[in-house]
Amino acid sequence: MIRRFASRLLLLTACLVAVPGEASAQGALAFHDVSGRVMLFDAISLDLIDGLPMGGEVRDVTVSPDGRYAYVASRARARVSIDSTGSSILVFDLWRRSLETVFDLGAFTPTKGLRLNRRGTRLWVPAEEDGSILELNAQNGELLMIWKTGTELNHRADVTPDDRRLYVANILDDVVTVIDRQRVYAASIRTGTAPADVNVSPDGFEAWVANSGSHTITILSVRRDRKLADFFAGALRPVRLQFTPSGREVWVLHQGSPEITIFHAFKREQVGRVVLPGVPSDILFSNDGLRAYVTLPTRVVAVDTETREVVRTFERAADRGFGDWRGQ
Repeated sequence: MIRRFASRLLLLTACLVAVPGEASAQGALAFHDVSGRVMLFDAISLDLIDGLPMGGEVRDVTVSPDGRYAYVASRARARVSIDSTGSSILVFDLWRRSLETVFDLGAFTPTKGLRLNRRGTRLWVPAEEDGSILELNAQNGELLMIWKTGTELNHRADVTPDDRRLYVANILDDVVTVIDRQRVYAASIRTGTAPADVNVSPDGFEAWVANSGSHTITILSVRRDRKLADFFAGALRPVRLQFTPSGREVWVLHQGSPEITIFHAFKREQVGRVVLPGVPSDILFSNDGLRAYVTLPTRVVAVDTETREVVRTFERAADRGFGDWRGQ
């Protein structure tokens, strides 16, 4: 079932003191660590730059295609000067190091899986309530649509390059929901057990699914909405997967295993493995695909995608204040 919603979300604006540090980069890569701090990496130098401390529970973060804005999903009130007590999307201007605006989500609670389209004009927010996917105007926070998946819990989502279809991993229902935005309908495709993540290939032909319960990867045809393949994920409990920017490889993270398994996207076979100094929780590639940034419990590591070796480590300094990090 799909329900349209036409009202505008309340927009609240405020200032945040600019974070001191390096000169503003022309864009950044961003994700959050387990302590709830948003980590920023310069998109050009790939160095760590000062993060943006959040209060409450940060659920996810994504960056606009031009690298200027970071969208942070917060489950509770953030420690910034805003009049908001519920869940919200905080929009930071990364060039100015300031809080641009806040999209108040009202009664909706975001889960993991914030997703922007390639043009940075639409933002999709998986919510806990009734299997909802909120579609927002990324510039002003207007709520354009509430998509209903009819499942219990949406975990992560992705969108095809043409914005026509959304793929939503429903971890408790063992299905991926396909939402056709043009024809305004939703349908479910059964995958393996407990699908935790879904990622659409850069060419828009396939969607790969990490099934954490059955330890498998499922490949779906975008054109035909059917299953193309199922195979072992290379290790137990795959919970996160990501295509490289070139689309040639898929990197798979596993819960409880300090490694990444790497698959050839066209041959659908494992071609490599990265051994890590801890269990990974998230991954982000630099735009040129030369580095993969991987979050671990107490550090972030940079992996060379050619040699598949850790080339730099950013560790949290336990003897310093909340969220302080240093590079090695």
